[in-house]
Amino acid sequence: MIEIRPVRPTDYDAWLPLWDGYNEFYGRAGATALDPAITETTWKRFFDPGEPSADRGRLCRGPSGRLEAGVLANPGVQYSGP
Repeated sequence: MIEIRPVRPTDYDAWLPLWDGYNEFYGRAGATALDPAITETTWKRFFDPGEPSADRGRLCRGPSGRLEAGVLANPGVQYSGP
């Protein structure tokens, strides 16, 4: 069974590898990795009612029981970096 549900604060440890993989795909790993403060801010935005991204995060748990994908439905997501 596949489950798609809102992200929860307790999902951080499972979400982080998805976030890291996303960033690695776009060349933001190793020497070009994002500052950890950006990761922390991104995670907090999921739960900040003042943010457009609040309550828009979704996670997909696959048949194996592990998280397979994460989505942030927010047209205002931006990356400012090198």
